Amino acid sequence: MSTFNFNSGSLSAIADGLPLSVVVAENMADTVPLEDAPLVVAAPKVQRFAFVGHVLVDAALSGKYRLPDKALAMAKLSQLRELFASHDEGSDDRETLTLWIRGYAVTPEEEAENALGNFAVLHVEALNEKLFTIKAIKLAIPAAKHPQRKRPVRPHPNWGHPAMIAIKKGKIWPTAAVARNVLDKLHREFPRVSIPGEDKLSILLYSKSRLAEGLSPTWQVQLRVAPREDGTAIIEFIERGKTRRPLGGAKVAAAQVAGTIAAMSAGR
Repeated sequence: MSTFNFNSGSLSAIADGLPLSVVVAENMADTVPLEDAPLVVAAPKVQRFAFVGHVLVDAALSGKYRLPDKALAMAKLSQLRELFASHDEGSDDRETLTLWIRGYAVTPEEEAENALGNFAVLHVEALNEKLFTIKAIKLAIPAAKHPQRKRPVRPHPNWGHPAMIAIKKGKIWPTAAVARNVLDKLHREFPRVSIPGEDKLSILLYSKSRLAEGLSPTWQVQLRVAPREDGTAIIEFIERGKTRRPLGGAKVAAAQVAGTIAAMSAGR
């Protein structure tokens, strides 16, 4: 497996908007030439990323393809391009494909940076006049620039945690059992700052912005499973002694209308 390491100048060039293909071509003379295509490191609009374990991805990464003509090799790349989010949209070069691949060649050092995968340039290569294959070149781009990373381990959750976002937005869980499982997972993820109960969980949340208000950055919130008549459930949260049902959909609109009316009345 070939690897291309970005130096500080390369990363600065990417940050300044220079196409990734140009940076690679200028810094690695022994790799396949890439066209001047607007490759970007940022996550593409389509959020379905390639992953190790998919039969087509594994075949491309292994370099074991033995294809009778170049057109067939390019067709294999086209299949991957259709299936997964690529990072060379707009390029006319059909002989190369840049993907971020979950589970691909993650080193212990990269894992320590919360990396979940790596970028790779896949390209068509002639083995001889009658055989073609697909080869992969790893792009050693820092994990901070990857479209997906592991969440860093934190002692407290905050309202940005996926489960807390869903709770605050008023997500409707299919059953009360599913909602209970959400609370159980939160407790197992943050055992030091949470206390489980029957259909409820007391947990300490963290917010750095509270320090500017002269408040403690942590405060207690109680989460409670609230079954609904149709068998589904929501998770209510009690904060500062007040029960708050998560607003969602029509309730949000109604609250906004009520606030507008109140403001207009106050202005009379």
